[in-house]
Amino acid sequence: MSDPALNDPFLRVVRQEHPDVDLVILPPAAAPPETESTEVLRRARVAVAQARRTLDRLLAVTGRPESATVDLWSTYARTGSRHRIARTLLSDLPAATQTLELVGDWLLAEGWDARPYADGSSRLRAVHDDLVLEAIGYRTAVEVEIRSAAFPLSDASAAALDAER
Repeated sequence: MSDPALNDPFLRVVRQEHPDVDLVILPPAAAPPETESTEVLRRARVAVAQARRTLDRLLAVTGRPESATVDLWSTYARTGSRHRIARTLLSDLPAATQTLELVGDWLLAEGWDARPYADGSSRLRAVHDDLVLEAIGYRTAVEVEIRSAAFPLSDASAAALDAER
């Protein structure tokens, strides 16, 4: 098996000057697909809308509709697929633990499979369709993140889904 470091001029010099150093060469990142199936696009559209709707309703239920939210695509470099992330922080809470319980109860009522972590920490995880919600309770705040399943979306389709909001 040939040494891939010898194919790169810079790495070849590093290998020659420092033979005691282990070099790890990662494969190139996968490019997002140029196009995707209509089913993938439909599922991604539903997941984006459901994540946004869930976060908006959760903010209303907790009495924090003014909380800032962040929506973004996160891309897996290895596969080129991406998932949607929607996040918020409910801050300045008098009782974050009670708010976390309220979030869990509301998710159950909405049909999510919501469960606290078994380690007794102030965290919960909920699953519904292509979404996973994680909530972490701190002393005076609750952080909420909703993450979709990974979708093989092109850059253009991801941008188009963002524009639909």
